[in-house]
Amino acid sequence: MENNQNQNLSHQAQKVESQGNFDDSLKEFRHISLSVDKSIEEIKAAQSGSRIVFPTGWPRLNRNLLGGLQKGKMYVIAGRPGVGKSAFSNQLIFDVLDNNKDKKVIVLYWTFEMPDYQQIMRAASNKAQLQFSQLYSVDKSYQTRELKSMKKQ
Repeated sequence: MENNQNQNLSHQAQKVESQGNFDDSLKEFRHISLSVDKSIEEIKAAQSGSRIVFPTGWPRLNRNLLGGLQKGKMYVIAGRPGVGKSAFSNQLIFDVLDNNKDKKVIVLYWTFEMPDYQQIMRAASNKAQLQFSQLYSVDKSYQTRELKSMKKQ
């Protein structure tokens, strides 16, 4: 019965496509039994410990994320200006990369809040254990050697 239902859905999608009214969302239609089967697979993988997750540096966050960040999901960090979104995001990225060296990890990161070079400066100041404002300070200039060490990190 399931196979007939899947064939019927496929036939309907082909019919709509041939009529020139094709909607890309129809490609994602499938019988609910397939989603149920996938759910059961996911539960079994979780129970066996074979789910692919990317642990962060924070045990409590990992617990809330069911083990860590999950492949294929989008995470949005939002909040009022100045509450630490960029600092948290930068730390999260480096923690995930450091904690998952044995896995292929690709991070897509963008912000509407500040230019790319400022994000890099924030990350570098964190690695160098300096306040972001210290890099801009006219009171102390950092030697070329110190700046080059930030580049290596």
